[in-house]
Amino acid sequence: MKREIVAPKILLPYYYSWKIDENNTNYNVCFSYSLPNGISVEKLKSCILKLIELRPALRANFGFKNNEVKYYIHDYLTPTFYEIEANCEKDFKSLVSKIKNIKHDLHNESLIKVGFIKKKYDNNFEIVFNIHHSIIDGTSLDKFITDLSCLYNEGNITEESTESHMNSFLILNKNESNLKEKDIVRYSNLLGEISSKNEKILIKDNAEVYTSKFSLNQLEFIELKKFTEKSEISLFNFLLVCWCIFETKLLNKDYCITNYPVNIRNNKEVSGCMLNNIYFPFVYNKNTNIENVIKGVKNQLPFLKKLHHISPVDIFDKNDSKLSHFAYSGFAKLRNLQLLNFSLDGTTFPQMANSSLGMRYVKTEETLHFLSECFENILPKNIACSLSKRFTNFVKKLINNPEKKFQYIDILFEEERENLLKRNTSKLSINMQNNISDLFKSVVEKFPNKYAAVENNNKITYKVLNEKSDKLGNFLKQKNITKKTVAILIDNKIEMLVGILGVLKSGNTYLPISPDTPKDRIEYILNDSNVTTILSLKKYSNFLSSKKDFYDLEDDKIYLIEDNFNLNSNKNITNQPTYVIYTSGSTGYPKGVLVNQESLLNLMENCKNQFNITENDNISKYSSFSFDASVIEIFISLLNGCTLYFVPDKTRYNVNKLNEFFHENNITFAFLTTKIAEIFMELENFSLKTLVTGGEKLKAFKKNKYNLVNAYGPTEATVFVTTYNVEKYEENIPIGKPIENVEVYILDKELNPCLYEMPGEIYIGGRALATGYINRTDLTNEKFISNPFYQDKDVTNERLYRTGDIGKKLIDNNILISGRMDSQVKISGYRIELSEIEKQLLSFNTILNAAVVAYDDTTGHKYLCAYIEAKDKIIIDDLKQFLRLQLPEYMLPKIIIQIEKIPLNYNGKTDIKALKIPTDSLTVQKEFLPPKNEYEEKISNYFKEILQIQNINTTDDFFSLGGNSIKAIQLIAKMQKTYNVDISLIYKLRTVEKIADKIMKDS
Repeated sequence: MKREIVAPKILLPYYYSWKIDENNTNYNVCFSYSLPNGISVEKLKSCILKLIELRPALRANFGFKNNEVKYYIHDYLTPTFYEIEANCEKDFKSLVSKIKNIKHDLHNESLIKVGFIKKKYDNNFEIVFNIHHSIIDGTSLDKFITDLSCLYNEGNITEESTESHMNSFLILNKNESNLKEKDIVRYSNLLGEISSKNEKILIKDNAEVYTSKFSLNQLEFIELKKFTEKSEISLFNFLLVCWCIFETKLLNKDYCITNYPVNIRNNKEVSGCMLNNIYFPFVYNKNTNIENVIKGVKNQLPFLKKLHHISPVDIFDKNDSKLSHFAYSGFAKLRNLQLLNFSLDGTTFPQMANSSLGMRYVKTEETLHFLSECFENILPKNIACSLSKRFTNFVKKLINNPEKKFQYIDILFEEERENLLKRNTSKLSINMQNNISDLFKSVVEKFPNKYAAVENNNKITYKVLNEKSDKLGNFLKQKNITKKTVAILIDNKIEMLVGILGVLKSGNTYLPISPDTPKDRIEYILNDSNVTTILSLKKYSNFLSSKKDFYDLEDDKIYLIEDNFNLNSNKNITNQPTYVIYTSGSTGYPKGVLVNQESLLNLMENCKNQFNITENDNISKYSSFSFDASVIEIFISLLNGCTLYFVPDKTRYNVNKLNEFFHENNITFAFLTTKIAEIFMELENFSLKTLVTGGEKLKAFKKNKYNLVNAYGPTEATVFVTTYNVEKYEENIPIGKPIENVEVYILDKELNPCLYEMPGEIYIGGRALATGYINRTDLTNEKFISNPFYQDKDVTNERLYRTGDIGKKLIDNNILISGRMDSQVKISGYRIELSEIEKQLLSFNTILNAAVVAYDDTTGHKYLCAYIEAKDKIIIDDLKQFLRLQLPEYMLPKIIIQIEKIPLNYNGKTDIKALKIPTDSLTVQKEFLPPKNEYEEKISNYFKEILQIQNINTTDDFFSLGGNSIKAIQLIAKMQKTYNVDISLIYKLRTVEKIADKIMKDS
């Protein structure tokens, strides 16, 4: 026999969760106790059965009848007992895991599972409970343990009648809030707005949950109570607010919604689950403090209390939102099981429900005990497993600094902060009195007759190069061209070196321009930089429309000046400019970066030491002259007495010919852009000692005889600032650690150091920084900021450059880079890093290169388009099927286009602007797609009726159209009149088209 009532709304979330996925174990409340010798397992079983007889909630389950969810109380409902043996500790852990992951059938069986594991290796028993949350909460769990102890110890407990239990729920169903409709709408809209702004979280199946525990000491507890009493706020409400602040700072976001339970039982003796969940919306403001937030929360309390009897599914029902939870719960520290003279400590197991992470706490006489829970893909393990301690540490900071703005209060431990900000202490000495010209002159004195450079059959010695550049410098001085920017427009030719050295010797700054740069871009650069002088070749004299003084570097007339116009007179290199390189700008126009000699010479000293460069090395001149990697190639060679070999244009993009060129000329050091290097690595090379690569994220590696160095750095920080010697393939190849005299920080949006393994923006300081952008004071001030960690007298670290790159620091202090802040896109609420998709594309068959771009369709919604370059014709359907196995649905490109070659710009990076935007016939558009058959017609009508919408596409998502758990129940009730379907169908397939197709196939 059984009694029934309409299921209370507070229990519906548990039921819906099960109906959506009957294998779901998120609401399993699991705990265990180790039973010492002397405790009778049979007696314990009898006590459990007796307790179930006395407590109606323990005999409850559910049903679905007349389009309503029913709550049943049975006269008797036998729990499931398991008796099993474990031969060793490994077996034991496996058995515990199996018991706590047993799924519950909410319709047809008891919602209590109990395992008795006999540990044969120590002759003790472990009792493991698995109880569904729909029949037990923290209060009744505490009572369950107390009552079980009492029964085992021959005590008496009062029976709770079925009638009084049912009446308690009936009273709850009748309780109504006196909130006005407009207040509920405003609250619901705020929740929806925050939910839409926050990143959606996809938790993978069988994801591990990391937990941590921490307890306050007595003094800390006293200080906390004093603060809350003084602030006239309850301990729970204060800690709830602290958790919200902590969560937003931890995950580097501006909003959060925290789910907290409230006990709404009218009688504390009533068993079962009598919790309602309240959604607490929090908007973070870095410019306020805890005092002000407490005042705001106290003003909100009357409204929040009125929510206690409103079902959360009536207000906010986002099935794809994983919120955080915060709770006062005995689960944080389980009550001891008192059996005879034994007081047994319990073990709890994570219970995440619809959360991604959360915090529970419980109060005892002397302290607070905290328990954190977090899915593995939310936080790194090292952080998740210290979350309770980190949270309480943050609470102490708030208490000790009640008037301090949040932006100045971090979530770091003090020792951790010191380690993250530890300076790059091993300093490389640079002679501040020797400029580039002086250093080059000393090399000339050592190796006057050695070849400085080779270009095809043309060669030049250090002595001749020095003489020609001296004469060019004198020519420029004679023309009164000094302390100016001089453009050098030239191919990969020896005259390039003459031009650079002549410009520097005459006290000028050189502006490198490669002739393959688009003409309009060249014109813009020349005008923006206020250049009046161009050094080039005669063949380019009619190339430009700009009226500039043009000098041919192959014209003997400019090398006739014998007078010495006091070359190399500027001995202070600190602020002496060296070159200006133009890089892409967010406005669509390039911006000029001015780099001084100190920064360049610091890089050269690092290269010399790290790569063991000597006069015996041969260096390749591969990079485009406009690309800052050419700076390394040129100066690492000229300042160390090496020979620089110019790579012919016809060889540059043919890796086989390039490899031959390296062999023929015994090239020992080279720099290749990332995409070229990834292809080059597949070849066997015998000449190289070191290959440096950079420019983009390195996604491939093959071991070779040479040392591969993955380098990272923007033009604004003088080519590169970190290096990593790649020894093996890694899923995410690091960019390494900072070079000497350089600092690299990973900071959050408040310029606080990010935790180890947590992402943030990469900032660079030290001697690597450029002077700034020419003619762009506003942009210079925006990108080059004051260093918040600046230490007195260290002038090299006064500023930081904000790169816009996203990275994280590993425990070993190597840095990983994940992409650009401006390259992350949101699709359907999920944040996507495009490089992740590109990486999966590259792992398919013969694909050589890939680029993924986010475009807007005609309705303003974003979609992904993938461009692929491959050795053979790719069957797109096969590729899409492959991607479905690797990526979640929201990361799948809507369009995949195979092209002959992914275009590269003159820097060797993917030229996104050169990719052809999909034509109208390909573009994803939101066309109206009516039903195609009678199945789609019927289901479409059901959608319309339940959602109250007239025009529904067969591809529209039920939940995106306003569907929720209640409407899904209503929809399935309508459909079950015609079809044999279950509610899980709605959640899994979601569209008219997919649901109809499934029903057709099954019929």
